[in-house]
Amino acid sequence: MAGNLGMGATGLSRGGQLWRGALAGGGGNAIGSMTGAALSDVPEGESRASFVLRSGAWGAGLGMFGGAAGTGSRWLSSPGARFGVGVGLPSLAGAGGTYLQSGGDWSQTLQAGALGLTVGGLASRQSTAVTPTQQRAFQLGRQFMGGVRTYAGAALIGLGNVGPSLRLGESSAPTTITVRDIEGGVVQQGQAPVQQQTPVQQQTPAPVQQQAPAPVQQQAPAQQQQQALTIRVSTGAFVPNPARQVVDPFSGEVLGQRSASAQTARSLITGIRADEGEAAAWRAALARGEIGLQGPTGSNVPGGDFYTAQIDANGQVTLIASDVKLSTVGRFPTPATTVKPTWRAELQAAIAPGRLNLGDPALENAIRAAFAAGRIRIRQLNADYSPTGGGTITPANGW
Repeated sequence: MAGNLGMGATGLSRGGQLWRGALAGGGGNAIGSMTGAALSDVPEGESRASFVLRSGAWGAGLGMFGGAAGTGSRWLSSPGARFGVGVGLPSLAGAGGTYLQSGGDWSQTLQAGALGLTVGGLASRQSTAVTPTQQRAFQLGRQFMGGVRTYAGAALIGLGNVGPSLRLGESSAPTTITVRDIEGGVVQQGQAPVQQQTPVQQQTPAPVQQQAPAPVQQQAPAQQQQQALTIRVSTGAFVPNPARQVVDPFSGEVLGQRSASAQTARSLITGIRADEGEAAAWRAALARGEIGLQGPTGSNVPGGDFYTAQIDANGQVTLIASDVKLSTVGRFPTPATTVKPTWRAELQAAIAPGRLNLGDPALENAIRAAFAAGRIRIRQLNADYSPTGGGTITPANGW
């Protein structure tokens, strides 16, 4: 982009170099930001086009400021002033943009500022003088390549490995995990009052030198007290989505299902961290004894985050539609009080015959009866990933 705009060419005034530097920085940053936004998940409540345009506008503005500042810093005699104008100011602007886009997350803001200072500092150490050989190469490149480099660069920007998180697909049988805590339980065994007689096991007499087996008195084993937590998940809790499958490029094997991806600092929060919070909340609900009907399908996917069934002490079943809210600053919205019609339809599909499979027909019928009776409630679970929250999951309106 900079080469096609004539950056580095001789005979340009300072004003010409400034606006060309701003245009080169803004154009390249805008293309990169828009490409990254097009390849990443769209934040909830925003359209793809709006997300791409907003990312491009931010990239263009920050890039133009950084390009102009970098070009102008070359004319300063003091090394400290050159660093402050060419590196410090663009880094500060980038940190400010991250602060606004992340909703006031100081952790992301400091990371963006530190990254800008590091990259800018390394770049500022490179020589900016143009040698005759470099000038000749620049002229030949413009003559033979033209605008090809611009479009090729735009096509390649942001196509890096997004490091998708994986979610296991549908299992072939109901999932049951049992954790036991056994206390007591000492089995005492009597011995026959006969010398040189082998120990008696399970009331089986043992011959002793052709003597008749002596009567054995056994004590009943002490009752073993145990507590068990059984985690139950329907085999239809995870619905495969062909558009999100991750396939091994060499073997063609389906490795799993992509649940989130990120290309920017902001999408690390709205994509990866949000998906992480939903999975943690799902595990917490199952650990409390709730029955998994439909697990999380990925961050920024329409619908409820997951659905479970809860059985009270009287044996009555209640269905729960969970809405997980993530925050990196410790502030959360007011919980909703009604279940959306689209969420109700999604829950009904999850418990439909042929999909709901817990290996217990009576329990499955009780779950469907609870839906027919309207015993459905919405629950907000707050995933607090602020420095003080540390990833804790707490209910906003009760478990």
